[in-house]
Amino acid sequence: MKIYDKILLGIYSHFPRLDDDITFETGELAWIVHYGLNGWQQDKERQKIEYTLEKEPNDKFSLYESLKDRSKVAKELSFLQANDYIEFQRPSGFGNHFRVKLLPKGIIRAEKLSSKLGEIELWYSENKDGIFGLVWTIIISIITAWITTKIATKSG
Repeated sequence: MKIYDKILLGIYSHFPRLDDDITFETGELAWIVHYGLNGWQQDKERQKIEYTLEKEPNDKFSLYESLKDRSKVAKELSFLQANDYIEFQRPSGFGNHFRVKLLPKGIIRAEKLSSKLGEIELWYSENKDGIFGLVWTIIISIITAWITTKIATKSG
């Protein structure tokens, strides 16, 4: 699953309402970028990455990492906004909060992403014009023809 799909699914699983603003800290959405959705919500609280002002040898996330993560999250959210899945506002200045609003196309995509069958459907709809979609279509056609032949020969 792509990073922007993980973020969309995380937003949807946290607050599945249409056209309501949701506020996320950069560290909360960066958690999804670094670790995925596993363990992101625990006891109705979202996990987040804590950033420190000084970088110690064992400290992975400094203030510099915060700015990099904010840029990564903004890039992924920009992709979602360009496809009309969400609307969002970037943090300004030293701000650390993104405001996100789910749109109808985003809710539909997130609902499909929440099931395996929906993920397969999305994968096929995105790749049906490529070589993998063509191969998949041929395989399904062969299996369908084989099953039809077997049924027709048994009943005749």
